Amino acid sequence: MITLLALVFVASRDSDSISNCPPTTAVDHDLRAIVNQATMLYATTGRWPRSLADMVLPTDEDDRELPGFEQLPRDPWGRAYRFELIDGKPVAKLDPRSVEDATE
Repeated sequence: MITLLALVFVASRDSDSISNCPPTTAVDHDLRAIVNQATMLYATTGRWPRSLADMVLPTDEDDRELPGFEQLPRDPWGRAYRFELIDGKPVAKLDPRSVEDATE
């Protein structure tokens, strides 16, 4: 199972695979990558990340680096994503504050 998660994570971080995608496809890809990253951190540490920031350059309790994002992911328009647990399940979505800021 961990090997499968690692493969999904590696595939999800392949930036070349989203560079030629339409924006909505890139957003879907990013959202899946965020959930996959959270799931991999849970499988590795036994804890869900509290926020998307916890997935950027993560470390374990012994301060060893874990696979993660190098920076906070942004949608194709530069808006933020949000990560949370809903009913114990990881959920990634566009940050509603970013969407509101873009429409003002």
